[in-house]
Amino acid sequence: MKKILATISLLLILSLSINVFYFIHNNNKEDNIKQNYDNYLELVEKVKTKFSMSGYTELLRDKNFFLALPMNATETDLIGRQKMFIYKNATKNSIILMSISTSKYNDTETNEWTSSYSYEPDYFNKKEGEYKEYYSSDYPKVQIATNGFNYNGCHISMLSFSNDNFIEGEDTYIAATELIAFSNELLILLKQN
Repeated sequence: MKKILATISLLLILSLSINVFYFIHNNNKEDNIKQNYDNYLELVEKVKTKFSMSGYTELLRDKNFFLALPMNATETDLIGRQKMFIYKNATKNSIILMSISTSKYNDTETNEWTSSYSYEPDYFNKKEGEYKEYYSSDYPKVQIATNGFNYNGCHISMLSFSNDNFIEGEDTYIAATELIAFSNELLILLKQN
């Protein structure tokens, strides 16, 4: 009988401990959601009012733009937690798209780069070289570069694209060069309090 009572007591204590852990964990998640959303609103406002890049004009201002999610997507609140910015530079014929979003899963403690890559037709779509077997004149002649990072509970994704031209007098791809400069300007703003 003592063994049964000891076992039941142990199970009750274990159950209570698990419930307390999940209660604390859920409260932390709720706090995280609110903190992330507050950080998101602050970051969007900061970009709207204080960020600019020489030669670029931001088109959307207070408007937003969304692409429909796939049919099996379960997120119903993306519209309220994502802001799109479109920057155009007529002189360099380049466009930079920037999206700021937040999620309950983002960690405010972790700031990290999540992606960085580019596509240049002069490298990946040439008649000669490593990828010559994949060459086609039908592919678009567009340079693309992208960076993404997590910052203060938000995810910032940037995509730069341009015609397949080099910067005059340099052997530098426009899309990648412009994205690096844009990212650096944004990081300067983010470091200011």
